[in-house]
Amino acid sequence: LTMQKSGNGSTNPGTGSHLYPTGEIVNIYATPDAGHKFDYWSGDVANPNNSTTTVTMDANKTVTAYFSCIEHTLTMAVNQSGWGTTTPSPGTPG
Repeated sequence: LTMQKSGNGSTNPGTGSHLYPTGEIVNIYATPDAGHKFDYWSGDVANPNNSTTTVTMDANKTVTAYFSCIEHTLTMAVNQSGWGTTTPSPGTPG
């Protein structure tokens, strides 16, 4: 079983190659780093959308955990009764 990752996080078992007997069901876990989230697994896993899933070792397998940065939206506004400006300007910057 070859474990890989893309983005900021870790896997258990860790990245790299691991040997398992034929037929073994291996529990795998993906844990995002702070400020990041787990997105999905690629490869032959039982549930690609769950950070905790299994791989059945009926052949050589490669799985990859994908992580991405958590993004937040900042909307700027100016009180209409006063004067002034903001940087960035009011609205939702793209």
